[in-house]
Amino acid sequence: DEESNTALHVAARYGHVGVVQALLELEDPDFPYSVNKNHETPLYLAAKGGYWRSVTILLDKWKSTVHGGPYGRTALHAAVMSGDVETTKIILKVKGDLTKETDENGHTPLHYAAHLGYYPIVEKLLKRDVSAAYIGDKKWEMTPLLMAARQGHERTVRKILFHCPACCEKVDKRGWNLLHFLAFRDRSLELILSFIITGDAKYKYGSIKNLMDWKDASGITPQQVCDAYQGEASCKSKNDQRKM
Repeated sequence: DEESNTALHVAARYGHVGVVQALLELEDPDFPYSVNKNHETPLYLAAKGGYWRSVTILLDKWKSTVHGGPYGRTALHAAVMSGDVETTKIILKVKGDLTKETDENGHTPLHYAAHLGYYPIVEKLLKRDVSAAYIGDKKWEMTPLLMAARQGHERTVRKILFHCPACCEKVDKRGWNLLHFLAFRDRSLELILSFIITGDAKYKYGSIKNLMDWKDASGITPQQVCDAYQGEASCKSKNDQRKM
């Protein structure tokens, strides 16, 4: 068509499993399907739609499967952004090396999962390759952990720290650490204090207790962020609790 979609592109986009299977049986399994005008491959489109059955067939029957998509994203990026756990799991099983692939903005699939708060997907990505947790993006050098903290996804923050406690020491281009971002969120002060009060062994390795006093490039600590955005009285009350 005018968007350079083949019949397989269309079938994959709409999750027509039977059509996808029939088309692949008619074609040479080594046939290199090209991208459409939006730089989308059939596999990318199926993953984007969360059509795990079509993804399974494409990966199984099509030997020359190309995984690319627009903006430098891969089929794993698409699966993660769709929020579909099953599709993500299937792609990870066959193409697990995509966990560290970055798009044009330097974002890995884990960056998107963390930003969107897709906890089950974050868990699967980390179990496959924890090293992706250390990758910073191009613009701000934000790691997946910092993105989750910025969005206030507390459960996701805990999960990343459980698998990768040392990554809490990574900062963005401004020098903001995990606690700077958590202090910015109303719901996150309790999380900060829970790390500091309990001193859970799982988190000691990441030196979280020391992060409260770390200064960014402008000399600002997480406590000062807390005071500025939450109100000095509220933060003082929380600090009093911490000293008890």
